[in-house]
Amino acid sequence: MISDKVWVTGAKGFIGRALCASLAARGSAVFGIGHGAWSRADVLAGGLKLWLNSTVTFDGLQTLSDRSGIPDTVYHLAGGSSVRAAVDAPEEDYQRTVASTTALLNWLRLRAPTARVVLASSAAVYGAYLCTLIAHNT
Repeated sequence: MISDKVWVTGAKGFIGRALCASLAARGSAVFGIGHGAWSRADVLAGGLKLWLNSTVTFDGLQTLSDRSGIPDTVYHLAGGSSVRAAVDAPEEDYQRTVASTTALLNWLRLRAPTARVVLASSAAVYGAYLCTLIAHNT
């Protein structure tokens, strides 16, 4: 049974929900941050100890830390998930994706420098070209 403290940004999203449930099942204490109201019952059913409805900013991360403690591992899933939405509202997508990643890495550098970080993305973000390049070089 593993008993580490894990944060998941974007925990309310499709992948985030599955990841939280999996991490909790293996014994991790899971804490989430991201957009959207979530009932306490749904938070607990999803395997989280705490859900913070907040933008992933330095202040939001500090609030999560104040409530949960310093994480051992952070899975960063927060960000834009639609190319169409990024084209339609580039500033919002930038804030949710680039600015949130910058805030997270800066917060970790200053507050939790030994925490492990997993940055997740998809082909919709980095494109088929990179997938092809990686496939040919492995």
